Amino acid sequence: MKIKVSDVVDEDEYRPVRYGRTFIRERVADAERLRIGYDDVPDGCVQVLASRLSGPFQLLYVLHTTRTGAELGRYQSPELSSRDLADFFRAFGRFIAEDSRHDLWVRSHGEPATIVLDRHNIIFAYGPLDLFQQTLVKNGAVAGDGPPTVGYPRASLPRGLG
Repeated sequence: MKIKVSDVVDEDEYRPVRYGRTFIRERVADAERLRIGYDDVPDGCVQVLASRLSGPFQLLYVLHTTRTGAELGRYQSPELSSRDLADFFRAFGRFIAEDSRHDLWVRSHGEPATIVLDRHNIIFAYGPLDLFQQTLVKNGAVAGDGPPTVGYPRASLPRGLG
């Protein structure tokens, strides 16, 4: 997997950010969520968490930076089945995990649940947190401090540049 997020050590040196396979349950404003780091396959982690939900699903792609002149903004999918969602991740999962120009939101309408893979490869999960925690532990993640909050300076490199 290409390096997506690096810490700036000095002017000419970057260190890849590593989260391990960790998560923490936290409260933000009026919501509880999981903050998850899953280094090797963050897209796969999102897909495994979503597979525990019944759907139908909807994707929200939030483009923050462009190199092609595409309009910045939010792009929303039509309603998707579980199979459609799996097909999407099979086709675009690596791109989503390796490119830092965007966030991807997966929303389940079957259960009130949302899973976000942000541009720093941190995953935020809202909804059935106990189910998500069980799934994470079964797949090798450990509860603890979770991935660090994003600090600066940090370099997020578009795909192909890291």
